[in-house]
Amino acid sequence: MPQAREMVHEVKVTVDESKCIGCGLCEQICPVRNFEVVKAESGKKSRVTEGASERCFCCKACEVVCPTQAVVIYEGLA
Repeated sequence: MPQAREMVHEVKVTVDESKCIGCGLCEQICPVRNFEVVKAESGKKSRVTEGASERCFCCKACEVVCPTQAVVIYEGLA
């Protein structure tokens, strides 16, 4: 009889720097602090903090609030 395989929920938190305008809305709304606004060559940009994919519970508030759709949360099962 085949063994049951444990399903793992995988999450990847991303910011497309070419779309990001550095407004900081993702940083302000994220309940688990997955973003921080930093200085970049082209001004301020949001970046994903270390460990974000492990902390994220996929509320997707950051995606909804982002005015340029720079934030994308990918989720799936592995």
